[in-house]
Amino acid sequence: MAVYNVRLINEAEGLDETIEVDEDEFVLDVAEAEGINLPFSCRAGTCSTCAGRVIEGDVKESGGNPDMFFNSGQRAAGFRLLCISYPTSDCTILTNQEPNISQF
Repeated sequence: MAVYNVRLINEAEGLDETIEVDEDEFVLDVAEAEGINLPFSCRAGTCSTCAGRVIEGDVKESGGNPDMFFNSGQRAAGFRLLCISYPTSDCTILTNQEPNISQF
């Protein structure tokens, strides 16, 4: 089983932490287990509260309906729902991005 380094950044919250996430674990779940407070609501990929923006590497979403929240430009900019995202490589993610979705 692969384990990836996932760097979580939110300058406004003073967050810059790297966590190890197994390829079959959700980023949000591991962050929470590590004591990192990230926004979430449904935990099922049916809202955009947990939106993050992947700026390096990649994640794969499983379940939910992320295309209901992100258009193709937003997807290309790296927006993903962290409650249903598994890492597929080492990656860097900007957290708390729901307010920024409409800028793309």
